[in-house]
Amino acid sequence: MYNLTLNSSAKNAWRDFLANRFNLGHAKRVLVGGDIESHVNDGLKSVRATVARVRSDLGELSPRIILEIGCSAGLNCLALQEAFPDAEVIGIEPEQEALCAAESLRNGWTGRWPQFVRGIGESIPLSNHSVDLILCHTVIEHVQSVPQTIAEMARVLSPCGIAHLEAPNYLWPYEPHLEVWTIPMLGKNFVRMCARLQGRGSVASFLEHLQFVTPFQLERIFTRNNLAWHNRTGDKIRAVLAGHGEVKQYKSVSRLLGLLGSGLADPVAFGILASGMYPSVLYSFRHGSMNEPD
Repeated sequence: MYNLTLNSSAKNAWRDFLANRFNLGHAKRVLVGGDIESHVNDGLKSVRATVARVRSDLGELSPRIILEIGCSAGLNCLALQEAFPDAEVIGIEPEQEALCAAESLRNGWTGRWPQFVRGIGESIPLSNHSVDLILCHTVIEHVQSVPQTIAEMARVLSPCGIAHLEAPNYLWPYEPHLEVWTIPMLGKNFVRMCARLQGRGSVASFLEHLQFVTPFQLERIFTRNNLAWHNRTGDKIRAVLAGHGEVKQYKSVSRLLGLLGSGLADPVAFGILASGMYPSVLYSFRHGSMNEPD
């Protein structure tokens, strides 16, 4: 593992990316680490950990083709290429500034380079059953059509392929893009009012393109597309109860679960999953009709 050194062209491309107010991923992009190069390398460190977790979730994988839907500025794709050096890694992304930022890192990279393509999840530019691993992290809530995007994922997924999907859960009373507390399922106008009351009215327009996804909605779409899924939130809850995991953005939730103890792991996880009340959805899915136990 190594850090990237950015030339002036790459730094400019990343400045343009961070300054793009019309992006669909963040209400406001924030520079982390004090300068562009630190920002990129901090991000790369984080996504390397994400890819390691995906590998842990999914077990032994030898994918030939990997697809990331909504690859943004490409850091996940770089970490995936490191983890699977023999694979062809493809990232699709609609934002031109993000693709330019991704391509700007080529000069500082060693090894195989991912392929970055402008595109959207509703129309993936790949052939049927061609992809062995799909990553879709905090993207499904930004697409225009959640059912069409999942149908496209099912179309391109190979017979033995697997997809890993993460997103906010809109049954949880917190909207993470606007950073506001709200009451679930009362609609965007109510969330917009909550944003104004909590001093976040300036970014409330970002709500317009968000899809308020829920676990029950996603599972219905999986079923319609003959996809077998595993709700990995249960694994996460059991890990926290056993004392070797945490809910990173909700430390108090982690502490509360930790106090319950590992002896209650299964009934507590079952109850939380049945209610749908947890901060984010986390699924793996593949072709088939037999779901893995939660």
